[in-house]
Amino acid sequence: IEVIQLFIVDTDRMSSSIIDYAKEVYQINLKVAEALSGTVTPQGFFAIIKKPTYDKTLAKQVLLIDRIQDPGNLGTLIRTADAAGLDLIVMEKGTADPFQDKVIRASQGSIFHIPVIFDDINNYIHQFNGPVYGTALENAVSFND
Repeated sequence: IEVIQLFIVDTDRMSSSIIDYAKEVYQINLKVAEALSGTVTPQGFFAIIKKPTYDKTLAKQVLLIDRIQDPGNLGTLIRTADAAGLDLIVMEKGTADPFQDKVIRASQGSIFHIPVIFDDINNYIHQFNGPVYGTALENAVSFND
């Protein structure tokens, strides 16, 4: 991940290697951090990063997400896909933004471990060279089954 800008409340709490890795570093006060985070007790650092590109044809195990709107549910799906060792997440247009703050928090950082792209799911399924499984809330079973 390429860190374009880093915003830090307390530079003494931040690793020098992370600070050195960022192209630009800015020190901010707690009020700015609270406004940026939307929480009462922000972590004290924020970053603008360049999203890496990914060749979707390399993926062998993929989670397809079709218009999930709830940020907490989306973050949980991302976290689960990461824990299960999947290669890629493909989201249909109309799905919640995977990089909004609530999704990132719910994913517990997994959004930065697994590539996420937006694509037409039907087209992706037709181009995918492997088995495809579907699930719904009713009569759901373990993904291992």
